[in-house]
This record gives sequence, C-alpha cells and structure tokens, in this order.
Amino acid sequence: MAFILICTTFVIYLQIQLIQKRDIGIKKENLVSFPATAELCNSASAVRNELINTGVVENCGFSASQILHSSLGTNPWFWNGKDLKDDAYVSFNFVSEELIEAVGIKLLDETDIDPAKKNNKGGAGVLINETLAKRMGKEGRVGGQIGQSADRKWEIVGIMKGFVFDDLYALEPASALFFYDPQRAYILFVRLKPDIDTYEAIGRVQTVLRSFTPYHAFEPTFMIDRFDRMFEDEHLVEKLSALFAALAIFISCLGLLGLSAFSAEQRTKEIGIRKVLGAKILDILYLLGKAYMVLLLISFAIGIPVSFYAANHYLKDYAYRITLGWDIFAGVALFISLIALLTVSFQSLKAAIVNPVKSIKTE
Repeated sequence: MAFILICTTFVIYLQIQLIQKRDIGIKKENLVSFPATAELCNSASAVRNELINTGVVENCGFSASQILHSSLGTNPWFWNGKDLKDDAYVSFNFVSEELIEAVGIKLLDETDIDPAKKNNKGGAGVLINETLAKRMGKEGRVGGQIGQSADRKWEIVGIMKGFVFDDLYALEPASALFFYDPQRAYILFVRLKPDIDTYEAIGRVQTVLRSFTPYHAFEPTFMIDRFDRMFEDEHLVEKLSALFAALAIFISCLGLLGLSAFSAEQRTKEIGIRKVLGAKILDILYLLGKAYMVLLLISFAIGIPVSFYAANHYLKDYAYRITLGWDIFAGVALFISLIALLTVSFQSLKAAIVNPVKSIKTE
C-alpha cells in the first residue's frame, strides 16, 4: 500500500509540474488585473498614459474576459470554404489594442498588426489564434474573412500564436477571436516592471485608477495566483495521497520493526554461535534481512501493475499529460527498499553487535 500510494502521489506531482511549467503563450509574471469601471474604459488612452507615467507600469490593456478563462463564446461562425460538419464554436473577446503586448501574446510572422488597425475597406479588423486559423484552412490568413453570418464578416488583420485558456490540459488551445472594443471591456491588465517593490507599485496603480473612479476599491489579482488556483483540486488530491502514503510508510515500518525484533530475539543463540564461528556483522545483517527482501520483491510484483493501472486511470482524463516510464516505479521501489533496509537493519545491528557469550547463554 505504501508503494502504491507513493507512486500515485509522485504521478500527481509530476502531472501538476508538467502543466505549471508549460508555455501557455502568455507571460504570467508581473501581470496584475483590476476590475475596470465604465469611466476607465471610456478613458482607456488617458488611463494608460497616466499608468505609464507612474514609472512602475510597463504596459496595460483592457479585456472583456480573463485571459486564462473565456466567458464569451458562440456559434455558428462562417467563412469561405467552411466544412459543413464544423460547428465552429469560437471564444471571442473585446480588447484594447495594447492588451496583446501587455499580456505577452505574440503574433505570427512577426507582424505588428493589432485589431485597432483598419482593413482595406475601412472597417475594424479582428485577430484570430492559430487554432482557429487551422480550422479555417485557406481562409485562416491575414486578409481572410470570418463572421457570424454569411453577410456579416470581418477581415482578419492578424493571427495570434496559441495561448492556452479554459482547459490548461488541452493539447492545443481552443479557437479564439479578438475584437477591438475597449468600451465593452470589464478588466484592466497591468504589467508591472520587474525588480520593483510590488506593494508600492500596486499602490501607485490604485491611486491612478481612483483618480478616474474615486468610489472604487480596485482590488488586484495576480495572474500567477489565478493560475495556481486553477490546480486546487489536483493539489488537494496530491496532499491527501501524500498523507496516506506517509501513514502507510509509518505503519509498514512499525510492522517491520516488530517482525525484525521478534526474529532477532528468536535467533539470539544462533547469532551468538555464528559469531563465535567467525561470522561478521555484515553476515548477520544479511542473515536477518534476506527474508524481508523477498517480501519487498513480492510487494513490488503486486504494487507495480496496480500502481500503473491507478496512474493510467488518473491520467486518462488529461489530453496533455506525462508519460509513465519505468524510472518512476524504479525510483519509488528504491525509496521503499531503503526505508525497509534502515528499519530492519536497526534491530539486526543491535542483535549483531551483542557479545556472543551473552547470546549463547540466553535461555
């Protein structure tokens, strides 16, 4: 049980680490969000200038949704050459032109196009991400068109590199489309400069925001904290598995300690005679410990397939997941073996160093 629980805990830990180290397409560090009031959205340019002038803000932009979670989406969408079987559900967002750079989203082909720029016909353009561009086929390009009806389409003025949102375990991000319309945004994203006092910087930003909307508190939300909160369930399972694994190890060690003490007591005279005949301490340790090594091998023979099945059952719900390798089970087996050896050796060593004369006299 200790082996199975430790394997499970380790697999959960590796899975969480995999996604936390994944390049999700945005820069989480130093990125803070604030609730945006109507006054801020209506004065987007002035707000940005005032924040930049504080000296603590690198860039900022407005958005209608959280970058890691989309609350806006609809279907169907239309484009030339669309597959009739494609239901084309697309998450969309309303943003200011500075948001792309503020959150660290990159554009393909090193283009410097944002949704504020006009298309060839003088209308507002839209940005799409790589996933949507692939779904659109030949029409998924700068200059292509997409819309919510065959008669109402917008020209694509830029293609964003993939950034992960909603399902962080997805193999590739869902389809996304950005409109330029800061007045329909509800969130202000601020990228703070690195190597500055965070609390002081937040205070300066709040002062600027309150100059536009005095009655609002403007509580900050750090993007790294929001990202970590998306793994609360996984962390809870990891902690519970680790707790039960520790309890299983403790109970196992108590059992091994009792068994080894009983075995040493039963073979006290034998140990004394063997030492008189020239047996070394290592020989005694091997004599008393080899039986437990057999038990360990049996436990591994049972535990490895059970652990492999349990780990696969846990990982099957994740498209983006770790690869189970022999090294995980070998490492846990080595760890369990060391704990068992130390536990058994404690009693065996006590029996091995006793004066053989006293051992032989034992009734």
